[in-house]
Amino acid sequence: MQERAESVRLAEQERLLEHQLRYLYDEVLQLRKERYEIIYTASWLIVRPLLRAEEALVGLVRRLVSRPRAPAVAAPVAQAVATNAAPPRRILIDVTGTVQRDMGTGIERMTKDLSQALCAADPETCLLVRCDSGGLLRCVEPIGSARRDLDAPLAIEPGDQLLILADAWNYPQAYDGVFDAVHAAGGRVVVCVPDVIPELYPAACHERTVELYQPWLRSILLNADGVLSISRAARDDLVSVVAERGLPHRPRLPVDWFHIASRFAPQPDAPAREKIMRPFDDGAHVYLCVGTFEPRKGQRVAVEAFEQLWAQGSSARLVFVGRRGWFDYALCARILNHPEFGQRLFWFDDVKDGELSFLYAHMSALVYPSFAEGFGLPIIEAARFGKPVICSDLPVFREVGGEGALYFRLNDPAALADAVRYWQAGAAQAYPEKVLSATWADAAQRIIDAVRNDRWNYRLP
Repeated sequence: MQERAESVRLAEQERLLEHQLRYLYDEVLQLRKERYEIIYTASWLIVRPLLRAEEALVGLVRRLVSRPRAPAVAAPVAQAVATNAAPPRRILIDVTGTVQRDMGTGIERMTKDLSQALCAADPETCLLVRCDSGGLLRCVEPIGSARRDLDAPLAIEPGDQLLILADAWNYPQAYDGVFDAVHAAGGRVVVCVPDVIPELYPAACHERTVELYQPWLRSILLNADGVLSISRAARDDLVSVVAERGLPHRPRLPVDWFHIASRFAPQPDAPAREKIMRPFDDGAHVYLCVGTFEPRKGQRVAVEAFEQLWAQGSSARLVFVGRRGWFDYALCARILNHPEFGQRLFWFDDVKDGELSFLYAHMSALVYPSFAEGFGLPIIEAARFGKPVICSDLPVFREVGGEGALYFRLNDPAALADAVRYWQAGAAQAYPEKVLSATWADAAQRIIDAVRNDRWNYRLP
């Protein structure tokens, strides 16, 4: 029985690798095609020197960012042990990344929403800070304010907890000396590691993310005093990666998780542009797929599933909502050149919050075909509108969707097509009211319990 389970697990891993290989192979072919198109046009005379300049600039930036820094490992460990007896006091919420560059991504939205929830839960001792020249500045104005000139130096006190929520791996230079300063003053550092996708699926991530994330994670495991993830499944992935790869870490390093939430409020009557309303013209079933265009989000699986449905005479619409990301040239070309584009296949990359609310309110169901996620926020958003979700059978989706969602085999277009067909025929049911109901207040309280009250639910060996 155990041997069979292991055989099934290995077969699924092999199938996932084949899926990624096919995706990247299509991407290479598309890039090769576009390269030849550029070469044999007059524009190449302009593009070629620009590409050379770009390569030189990227190389320069990489050399600057990857400058060797002395890893402060041994000293912080000893200091942290010596100061563990100090009574926890303030929670210093780091928003450095969001202040430096707010692109409106999921991590940046999480940082802003969770920071507000923490400050609302304990406005006296939860403070917004950002890193500056090895120290901390207190953010006087709210996140997003242009008045950064009002930020003032903040003295770190014994018992302070520096909570890093943002995507700190993208700004390694901003944290030079900060961990040392916090530990030297008798404080501790807790870091949010949302997920370990760049470790598990590097081919699905932007190459720059992998270069920055992997050394950052190893440094965190040695220098942080606690680690948080955004789901139980993401925490379990972190624990597994550390164990299976033998990553060095602090003995008994505490790890915990919390559930993120969404402040996205239903606006069923929100106005929408004509192009947004077009998929609903004739009353056909409309399926929404929300997410940035990148390999792990599974848009390709959705296209192939609906091609099967259309070949069988289905009038269902598939609507993609999301901006371009990376390794998406082949996928975008396939969608834009598809014979059903504008008829039964749509893609909107500039949707406003009100229009997304309109789409959620009027869609038939959400299709969520990712093969790797740290949480799965669209599941919660769809449930708020009382709409069903058809998603990949991932542990984290089971955690979020529970008994309320419908699940199909990972990276299997035929399985997704069957799930859509069964639900549409009434042969399968989804129950949005049974989907996880998470709030930012709950997340804030769980973090406070772990960080301030030392109530961690797991510690690494």
